[in-house]
Amino acid sequence: MEWVQRFAREQQVRLSEDAALLLAELVGPDLLALSAEIEKLRAFVFPNTAIDAEVVSKCAGDVHKHSVFDLADALGQRDRQKALGLLQRVLENEREALQVLHALVGHFRRLWLVKELAGSGKSEEDIAQAVGLRGQRLRLLLGQSRLYSLADLRQFWHRATALDLMLKSSRTAPLVLLEMLVLEACTRP
Repeated sequence: MEWVQRFAREQQVRLSEDAALLLAELVGPDLLALSAEIEKLRAFVFPNTAIDAEVVSKCAGDVHKHSVFDLADALGQRDRQKALGLLQRVLENEREALQVLHALVGHFRRLWLVKELAGSGKSEEDIAQAVGLRGQRLRLLLGQSRLYSLADLRQFWHRATALDLMLKSSRTAPLVLLEMLVLEACTRP
């Protein structure tokens, strides 16, 4: 997340490593949104210039409550009701369905990797290096990995692959297709 920290330094703000990771997760690659969030964070901590992950959570969390990252976290927690509600808000434009699916697949790919590494006895530091996350985001994934078996994750992967093709070729509404994925992912064996 060096690019986030570099961008913050240009705005005379110092981000901790955890804050930079969390901000990157919340904002994504949108530099305009990143600039706005850093400006908001700078005002929040003024006259200080140091920002940690707790500040980012307090200040930036409310703005992005309808993000695909929140949807991925709700799925990771197997919270069906929350995930379905977020899906409708995130997928306001059905043309973004593939982007939403790809973000969910990315989250579950990390979840699968965390599950395998934790299962093989790797340390939290080794897992952090492998998935590129630290702090709060890593702890969240570690907790979510306990809610899914490897078979569950494999099934999600196969379902998401099939859904990718369906979104490109089916006339079924993307929201309906993604709702089916959410329901399947949240169903416990």
